[in-house]
Amino acid sequence: MARTRLAAVLVALSLGAQLAVAYGVAPLLFARLDGVTAGELAGDLLHWIEWATCLLLMMAAFLEPGVRRGFALAVFLLQLVLLMYVEPQMHALKLAPDWPDGPSRQAFMSWHGMAQALYLAGVLLQGVWLISWLRGMSEPDKRTL
Repeated sequence: MARTRLAAVLVALSLGAQLAVAYGVAPLLFARLDGVTAGELAGDLLHWIEWATCLLLMMAAFLEPGVRRGFALAVFLLQLVLLMYVEPQMHALKLAPDWPDGPSRQAFMSWHGMAQALYLAGVLLQGVWLISWLRGMSEPDKRTL
């Protein structure tokens, strides 16, 4: 039971950090700074939050058996796709000679949309994980009946 609670705390920390940065800090950066500076800062913050999420979810997956382990591993894999494939594509487009006024900007925006969709999918999966954990907490333990 303690392992399951620790796993839930790890997932809650991951989810909270992702929500805070993506839907709290990033919009504030864009509201207060110029677009380029805000984008660079938001990208850096999201990059490190994604690595932290990978670490927290791997620890949670080792602590949690069953279906919830699958949720943790699915989000872990989404984060790896973001970190190892999508982000490098976006970074390469920003280094293109025609950036930001040429076709590389449109390609970047397409990759950015994919990144947002994957990020949101990870957030939603973590939310489902926590809801399933909370529902499991409200059910009586059949071993003690």
